[in-house]
Amino acid sequence: MKRALMVWMGLVALLFALAIPVVHRAFARPAPADHPNYHDAMDELRDARKKLETAEADGYGHRDRAMHHIDAALDECSQALAALH
Repeated sequence: MKRALMVWMGLVALLFALAIPVVHRAFARPAPADHPNYHDAMDELRDARKKLETAEADGYGHRDRAMHHIDAALDECSQALAALH
């Protein structure tokens, strides 16, 4: 009787041990996505800033303001990516 109880307890312990990975997968959070749209937008913003830097005319100060807004947009995208991860 005592031996049968020990065998059953061993089997139950083994089943619990084997169930740990299954339970872990069921409750695990998915890995964060790469968010390619944000990365693409940031690449486009960087390209736009480079084009403005090499522009011959400054547009009476509008080029500098545009580059400032691009820098702000890049910062916002970076913060968004940080919040999403």
